[in-house]
Amino acid sequence: MLSTYRNVPDPLVDCYGIKRTKGDSLSLRLPVMDDLMVVVFWALDLSLPDHCMFWAACNLAYFGFRHSEELTVPNLASFSSAIHLGLADIAVDLDVSPSCLRVRIKASKTDPFRRGCFVYIGRGEYPLCTIHSLLDYRSLRGDDPGPLFLFRDWQSLSCVALSSWLHNILSSVGVQGTFSSHSFRIGAARNGILDHQIQALGCYTSTAYSTYIRVPADLLSQIFTQLALPAAR
Repeated sequence: MLSTYRNVPDPLVDCYGIKRTKGDSLSLRLPVMDDLMVVVFWALDLSLPDHCMFWAACNLAYFGFRHSEELTVPNLASFSSAIHLGLADIAVDLDVSPSCLRVRIKASKTDPFRRGCFVYIGRGEYPLCTIHSLLDYRSLRGDDPGPLFLFRDWQSLSCVALSSWLHNILSSVGVQGTFSSHSFRIGAARNGILDHQIQALGCYTSTAYSTYIRVPADLLSQIFTQLALPAAR
């Protein structure tokens, strides 16, 4: 291998977009769609800061078509503002009654060279709304530096913790199956959204035709009402 030949560093060490050929059980992971998002909502007590934080992370993962690893940090010591999501990466279009949230994703598996991308999320229908849940959480979190999602004891929300909490909630109400950090993105993609919209919202660059797709930010923001409508009926 190149990484061991004549002590040449491995050039792929930071390339997150390399697909694994073994051990990938993505097809076995079940989707979290709007109905299960409502189950999660009713299982939480949003007067508790940690519950409010978890709910905001779930909304961002679902409506943002994100893998949870893009939103979480393994531990506080490993946090890097150059890679991980922080308060500065979140912005809204209006201070009062915002209609669109912009999230800067600096590193992801769909962005192996870390070019970064902006994800636009519009207002949903209560209780499924990233803007509402994230702004509520931000008011509790404060402006301290560090990862966006923090427990009250200042431990960062990890991908493992998010997946475990999700699994515990769903299993407690009798929902069986394998749910993981991929489940939010899988569920959002199965909610009747067109292929090119999924690709734009998820910042996918793995297929050739994505080069020619240009979806305006205002159109992207309108999609999220469609995602939340089934639960509001």
